[in-house]
Amino acid sequence: MKKKSFQVSLAILILFLFSGIFGQTLDPRLKDKIREIVSETGHPERDSQYERILSLVSNPLPYLNSILRDDGVRNYERKAILDFIGRLQTDDAATALEKIVSDETVQSSVRNSGLISYAHNFSEKNRSRVTNFLGGLKNNSIIGKNSADLLNKVNNGEFKKNESNFKANQSKTSGKPDLTNIPGTFRK
Repeated sequence: MKKKSFQVSLAILILFLFSGIFGQTLDPRLKDKIREIVSETGHPERDSQYERILSLVSNPLPYLNSILRDDGVRNYERKAILDFIGRLQTDDAATALEKIVSDETVQSSVRNSGLISYAHNFSEKNRSRVTNFLGGLKNNSIIGKNSADLLNKVNNGEFKKNESNFKANQSKTSGKPDLTNIPGTFRK
């Protein structure tokens, strides 16, 4: 009886230790700093924001996903987070974007921003995965048109491998990003 009790206690202790070592706990101060960067208003330079986030933590995906799930996160913040997740260009980042885009409870403009980030950042890295995912959404009543448009762009090779994933094309006249050919973006 004592031996079994000892074994159970030892097993619980080992599980407790390993959960602390391998369980991913997020530093709340670091999460707040990342949220502060993401929530900058005005017309922040996304490249600079992304670099500042990477200077805080080498793999910001858990923090970005956590912020996405928080209450009170505004849509412009969610869109920036989706852009940053795409820039990571990891399989985990692709999976995170797929989950967000597929979630029917997420606001449509946020889902469309996720689609853009996904297609732009992963079409050259894993074309078959991207075309299968976008193709599966092209009949969706809410995001299907943008999915079909992005699928055509992927199939036409419009997202080049060496093209910068970080900067929108600059307008020749205003110096501001040219968003006219990006589906789902707001236009004035």
